Amino acid sequence: MQKLVTFPNATLNFDDQAVITLTMPLHVTDVTSDKDTIQVRNLLDEASKNLKESDVFDREESLTLIDQVEATREYEDELVDSDGGLVLYITTDNAYYYHVDVAPINGVTYDHRPNIIPLIKNYQYTRNYHVLLLNQEGVRFLEKSGGQLFEIDLKENDKDATATQNESLGADSTDTSLEFGSQDTSNAGTGEFRSEHNDSIFEKQYDLKHYFSAVDHYIDRNYSRKTTFPLILFGTKENQDLFYEISENDYLLDESIDESASQLHDDQIEERVKEKEEEIIQKQEDELIERFEETTPEYRIDDIPQDLALSGMQGQIEELIVEEGYVPTGSIDGNGAYQDNDRTDFLYQLVNLVFNTDGKVYILPEDQMPEGVKLSARLRF
Repeated sequence: MQKLVTFPNATLNFDDQAVITLTMPLHVTDVTSDKDTIQVRNLLDEASKNLKESDVFDREESLTLIDQVEATREYEDELVDSDGGLVLYITTDNAYYYHVDVAPINGVTYDHRPNIIPLIKNYQYTRNYHVLLLNQEGVRFLEKSGGQLFEIDLKENDKDATATQNESLGADSTDTSLEFGSQDTSNAGTGEFRSEHNDSIFEKQYDLKHYFSAVDHYIDRNYSRKTTFPLILFGTKENQDLFYEISENDYLLDESIDESASQLHDDQIEERVKEKEEEIIQKQEDELIERFEETTPEYRIDDIPQDLALSGMQGQIEELIVEEGYVPTGSIDGNGAYQDNDRTDFLYQLVNLVFNTDGKVYILPEDQMPEGVKLSARLRF
C-alpha cells in the first residue's frame, strides 16, 4: 500500500494491467465518520463479489485482484483518515491511494487502465502548498497536501539530514512532519521554535533581512525545489515586503495572507489558509476561461477528434478542457490517428498524450465550457 500526493505520477503508468479504481467521499471531521469505514468495507466487498462474477478480467487476474482486495482491508483506518475524498487503485501488484480535496462519488470501476478523472478534477488547480508564517522572532512552516494541512518540524531537518529525506516529488510526507493542530494550541502562531536547535538552523545573522534570507534559502533548498509546491507567505505586510525583497524562491506566490498569526490558534490559521486557497482557485478558473475565450481559431480545436489526436501525438496541446461526464467513443492508434470505433479509449489516451508533453487538462461543468463544445484544446504558439 502506497500513498501518493502528486499527479500526474509515473507510478500510475500501469496501462494494460488489470486495475480496480475505488472512489468515495470522506468525512473525517464528522462525528459520524465511522460511516466511512463501513463504506470502504462495502466497496471492497462489492469489488470482491464482482471479480468473482465478472468476466472483465481473465481468471488469473481476477484471483490475484481478489487477494489484493483482501490485503487492502488491513489499511481501512489509514484509507479513511482524511476529509475530502479517497481515490484507491488496486492492481495485481500493489495498491495506491490518494486523499483528495475534491470529493468523488462512491463507485468502483474495473478496467485495464486507471480511472484518473477524479485526480484530474482534484489537481487541475493548485491544491498543494507550503505556507510560511513569518514574524520577527521566528517562523512556522506548514504543508497542505493529500487533502490535509500539517506542520513540518524544521528542527529535525538541518541541511546535513536532507540526504535521508524522500527524494520523490511529494510522493510522501517527510518523517519530520507533525499533524497540524496536534500540539497544544495555546502557543499557536507565536512563531516560537520548539527547541534550541531551531536557532542553529536559522541563526539570526545581524538583522532581520539576513535572518529572512537564511530562512528563504533553507525552505527553497529543502522543500520548494523537491516538491515544487507553491509557497504562500502568512504575516504582516511589513514582514512580507522584506521577505519578497530578499527571496530567491521561484515557487513563492504573489498571493499571500496579510495578517499576523501571532494571536491566532491553529484552527484559525487553517481557516485563513483555506480561504486563501479558495481565492487562488477562483482566480485560476477565471484565467483559464479567459485564455480559451481569447484564443484565435487557428490555435484552438473544438470537438474534432482527428485533429485533437494528431495534435496530442505531436505535443502541440498546451491546455485541454473536457466537459464533465463526457465520454467520447473511439481510440488513437500508434501513429496518432483517430480510429472511429465503439471503444472508449480516446479521452484517456488523449489526456495522457497531453500530460506526457507537459500540457494541462481540466474537467469543467457544462456552464463553464464554450457554448456547444464538449472537448477543446489550446495549441502551443
